[in-house]
Amino acid sequence: MSATVTNIALVPAKPAPAKSTRFKLLTLDDLKALPQPEWLIKGIFRAQSQVVLYGQSGHGKSFVALDMALSIATGRSWLGHATTQGPVVYVVSEGGRGTHNRVVAWMEGHQVTDITGAFFVLDAVQLTEEKDVEEFLKRLGELEAQLNQRAKLIVLDTFARSFVGGEENSAKEVGVWVEASRQIQERTGATVMAVHHTGKLKDGGTSAERGSSALRAAAETMISVTADGDAMIISCSKQKEDEQFRPLRLRQKQMELGEVDGEPITSLVLEAVEGTSAGDVGDDTAELSIPLRRALDALRALPSSQGRSGEWQAAITIAGGTTVPDTTFHRWRRALVSRGLVEQLPEETGFYRAVSPTAVVPEVPPEEGHTGATTSTPL
Repeated sequence: MSATVTNIALVPAKPAPAKSTRFKLLTLDDLKALPQPEWLIKGIFRAQSQVVLYGQSGHGKSFVALDMALSIATGRSWLGHATTQGPVVYVVSEGGRGTHNRVVAWMEGHQVTDITGAFFVLDAVQLTEEKDVEEFLKRLGELEAQLNQRAKLIVLDTFARSFVGGEENSAKEVGVWVEASRQIQERTGATVMAVHHTGKLKDGGTSAERGSSALRAAAETMISVTADGDAMIISCSKQKEDEQFRPLRLRQKQMELGEVDGEPITSLVLEAVEGTSAGDVGDDTAELSIPLRRALDALRALPSSQGRSGEWQAAITIAGGTTVPDTTFHRWRRALVSRGLVEQLPEETGFYRAVSPTAVVPEVPPEEGHTGATTSTPL
């Protein structure tokens, strides 16, 4: 008896779903193998990060941002800190007309004849508008294809002009801006720097950045620019994964570049204050960042300038009025111990002690002066 064969229509197999790279589970070895982002400006901020540079109007924050950008574009060191050279894109949302003069002045001060790696956008990119973000990313993609190289730094000057209509005090609305900035950073591989204003000056002439703390929370690096008489202080108020760099004390010097229609063209030259190393702020802990000096002062204020780890951490919190996270405290503690300013007593006691209440910090070789950063108008 012969078997009956029934024709069966073959149904094409469904393609296997594409593997998603989101929410990938990593082992400890996987984490260890992740590459550490390189420094874009050594000791100042890293590549592929989020940076906020902030200060009062007229204190020179845009001047500093442009100086950093052009240093990266040309591969020149910035205030003695080595840079990783690469293309930069500077979004000039305010004062675009003076950009050309500022760049020419910078080039003259540095004796640079051409800059091929710097690109400027004179339209404000609204990071709260999806169409603006996509159009901006399209332009960045075209630039990458043209140069066969990705941008290293994207500067948004200013945060307010890229957030028009947004409420700066709203964590939710600032969060939309932060997410768009993160998308730009991830899709381009560049560091994104926002130039931002501060609020009203507090007692002592200091002030934090304006608006919601959501911006600070999302940033890897926060850099402040403040005026101190005829000097400029550049300091770090947050470094997420690294030690905060010591304050840089500089002076803006006016110079003449020539005349146009009989009117002089002036610019500013940024230089280290004579007789001090960059970062010398005139006390015995000059080369320490502000947070490290506060941590050391808190330990010195304890009885006999010593205390257990928890007591020391609590003293810093009380002195600063803000809770210090454990990871931050331990990073500060290790930095002070490694510099010889704090010693750890026998482990069974769990005590740390300032080497001397009046310890003098070892001198640090002066960093290379910066004598050519210029701009045509005070910012």
